[in-house]
Amino acid sequence: MTSLKQKGKRAILSLDERMPSVGRPLISILRFLRYVCYYKPIFFLSRWKGSDYDSSKVFWIPPNAVGLYHVPRQNKTDDEGVRFDRVRDTGKVVGGDWDLEVENFDKHPTYSGLRERFVEGKEWADTSVFARAMERIGRGDMVQGSIGTKEKLMDYLTTIDGLYDSIKKLGFRTDSGDTSDDASIKGNQYKSDPYNRSNDNIAVNLDRSGNAIFFDGIHRLSIARILELEAVAVSVMVRHKEWELFRNRLRSHATTQNGRLYQPAYHFDLEDVPYEHTSKDRFDTIRSHMTTCSGSVLDIGANFGYFSHRFEGIGFQCTAVELNPQETYFMKRLKKASEDSFDIYEGSIFDYRSGQVLNVDVVLALNIFHHFLKHEGPYQKLKELLGRLKCKELFLETHNPTEKQMSNAYRNYSPEDFSGFVMEHSRLSGSELVQEMDTGRKLFRLFC
Repeated sequence: MTSLKQKGKRAILSLDERMPSVGRPLISILRFLRYVCYYKPIFFLSRWKGSDYDSSKVFWIPPNAVGLYHVPRQNKTDDEGVRFDRVRDTGKVVGGDWDLEVENFDKHPTYSGLRERFVEGKEWADTSVFARAMERIGRGDMVQGSIGTKEKLMDYLTTIDGLYDSIKKLGFRTDSGDTSDDASIKGNQYKSDPYNRSNDNIAVNLDRSGNAIFFDGIHRLSIARILELEAVAVSVMVRHKEWELFRNRLRSHATTQNGRLYQPAYHFDLEDVPYEHTSKDRFDTIRSHMTTCSGSVLDIGANFGYFSHRFEGIGFQCTAVELNPQETYFMKRLKKASEDSFDIYEGSIFDYRSGQVLNVDVVLALNIFHHFLKHEGPYQKLKELLGRLKCKELFLETHNPTEKQMSNAYRNYSPEDFSGFVMEHSRLSGSELVQEMDTGRKLFRLFC
């Protein structure tokens, strides 16, 4: 039996088809009311939701994902200028403007000095690291808390050579109990290294947008970046209050979606939030079947923008199209947290560059086109959209025609017939089955 909710939805869509000047504004008003009366209260209540993360958790992230560092406060040195303490403040949520006093990590003087040593091949005595340390020693200050002579400084710099060799040979290592890299070096323990501590992962703080700000472990992070390692172990120390609020909003949003997000929230601090679809596997599958190596990607029904995020990561220029304002809100925040640059179009794909040919290399239509088969109006618009597409290949994930949502649909194609329908009304002429899911849905690659 059709529910009252479904009947109301169909009545509104029917009105949109017959009288667009009335139906379309009505749909916009209802979406706004849903946001104000449903999502907004949930987001508001999430402000008081407590933190439930493990402050000792270790994340493996690309070293370049740590793109900022705290600028030392006035009259303070690099290792004295940050206001937090690694032991005392780990796990705290702190508001304020502390996250704005930052600089690009590439400009960190120690990183620059280590590049002089390990990239340019300079002797330690000719590096800016040595010069700065000797300047402090000349003022009577201690370097690293215990180094007060040139001889001790050279001994210390030698241990950094050893650390570099260790990471180059063994990679970035972290072990239970003692997680320092030095503790993992076979036959070459650097007991005098003041960085050889029981908890020696790189420490970062997360700013209001979720960007990682370097806090501790400068030599390991610098070496990892120089060696272009795939990942390093980091621990999150302090989170900004605004970022914590966003984390809670995302978790609250998941509760409105049967406890799971549709796509993964592509930020390491959100990796434990459950999601429904195997987007990571689908990305790898699509990528392995693509013949296009570079260019542009149009992601229709982008949700959180996961695929735009991933394809941008391998050099594509992406546009994410999403109509739902809640999903767009989270996509914009995740895009900023990941420092992505893909374009976002907030609206219907039918309105995107209306009347123009959509010249793009790759189109992603994953679990989206079947929604346009349910009523005659969107069905006709889909045919018009397909006629405007000019692409090299299109990945179409179809629905299962036996799904309840497709009962009484205006058109309900089998996966193969749906693939044929898209080819018939587009400039694509070839089709190959890429993957068949347990749900009965199928992924096709359509091409010229």
